[in-house]
Amino acid sequence: MERHGEFARPHDSHDARGPDDPRDPGGPGGPRPEDETSDRTRDTGAGDPSLPASHVASLGYRTDLMLLALQGSRIERRDRYLVVRTPDNPTFHWGNFILLPGAPAAGTVQPWVRAFHREFPDAGHIALGVDGVDGAAGDPAELATADLTAATNTVMTASEVRPPARPNLRADVRMLAGDEDWRQALALKSAANEDFPPAAHREFARRKLAAMRTLQDGGFGGWFGAFDEGRMVAGLGLFTDGSGLARYQNVATHPDHRNRGLAGTLVHAAAAHAVAHFGARRFVMVADPDYVAIRLYRALGFTDAEKQIQLEPPGRS
Repeated sequence: MERHGEFARPHDSHDARGPDDPRDPGGPGGPRPEDETSDRTRDTGAGDPSLPASHVASLGYRTDLMLLALQGSRIERRDRYLVVRTPDNPTFHWGNFILLPGAPAAGTVQPWVRAFHREFPDAGHIALGVDGVDGAAGDPAELATADLTAATNTVMTASEVRPPARPNLRADVRMLAGDEDWRQALALKSAANEDFPPAAHREFARRKLAAMRTLQDGGFGGWFGAFDEGRMVAGLGLFTDGSGLARYQNVATHPDHRNRGLAGTLVHAAAAHAVAHFGARRFVMVADPDYVAIRLYRALGFTDAEKQIQLEPPGRS
């Protein structure tokens, strides 16, 4: 339900190209050629998510960077863009991407693609984030020429998450504890997968959940499940860096248990726990604007705050 940051197919298309030509045009709206040893390149490492995030306008991407840095991703600052790397999960497209300073200016889409390949010469994907709040993505025809499409996500916020109108009173809702709970979380992700090759998706999900478990163990939030007779039938993550800003991750309900109030009950319960135990004061959800769940989030008190743009080849969202 939260499309941004979910599974991306491993090495499914687009052969990686070699390093970019250093004469590649730069200028406003486009990348500048940079030597990796240039003093204009700064590696923020995994322990300082606030430095790059402070220069990012998009709340969606700021919270992405917050969580990626906490789980060990590397965020490197160039003159004109950020590079995000997650070596532990190389098929996680939106853990291995570059963040542009804004919508690509005319004539700069192909240079941005070459900049991505320069940063990720072995990648089997292309992922370009666009910093901004209004949904501007660049010229559609130029994007199409580069075999890119713009996926638009809705960034939603709430200072208080309301109880659902029809809560599920049957399920046991709690934060995961122990290996068996995390095994069930992986099984739920596999059951909810309807779009990707099962084996590849399971490996991606295993790595993603391992990173989330590390965050939970570190006290940065938790993964929550709704259990029906001991079986996990819905789940989500909610994490924060201690600043009061908390980001939801990957709300999912087992296909056989949908339309029973589980998602709304879980979203509300996780928020209440985060307020009491993690100091959360503002909640962020990034949602697919075309999926039915967005109406649920609005009913729980979330309001649309901005549009978030992801540029990638068609069919990769």
